[in-house]
Amino acid sequence: MFITTYQLQQLRACSAQVDLFRATFGENAEVTLENCLKASLAGLDLRWASSRLLNKKQSEAYKEAIAPLLKACKEARAPLLKAYKEAIAPLWEAYEEAVASLLKAYEAARAPLLKAREEAIAPLWAAYKEAEASLLKAYEEAIAPLWAAYKEAEASLLKAYEAARASLFFNVISNY
Repeated sequence: MFITTYQLQQLRACSAQVDLFRATFGENAEVTLENCLKASLAGLDLRWASSRLLNKKQSEAYKEAIAPLLKACKEARAPLLKAYKEAIAPLWEAYEEAVASLLKAYEAARAPLLKAREEAIAPLWAAYKEAEASLLKAYEEAIAPLWAAYKEAEASLLKAYEAARASLFFNVISNY
């Protein structure tokens, strides 16, 4: 069985993996144990390849064969991960303390700036609110007669609608 860059592109392999395949093997490679090892060491994603290139029977056999290896790998990594987490815990704590200190200094430096900003915009905000109130009052005065006319016309239409609906209801009931 051969694998080609064209085949990888047709299977929508990411360009980085296609480029890595090409750099490792050229345009194609025969599937041999040596080439599989070479691909793995080069960083080619064999899990992706197995999910796209193997038929169902081959895929099931591969999953069955790799299961003990995955389990052993997980078991071997567990103490490493635990040691890593224990080693970084004090570093993370020191980082968080340093960041907290920086944030406190930032907030202290920022506070007078925020206060000055608030003091600077307060008169502008008050003038805006005053102008807005005046505009809103004028708007409400301007629409009041329009709203009254609308409500009057609506009431007349609603009365006509209710009369027509009652008439239709009566006609339907009396005909059945």
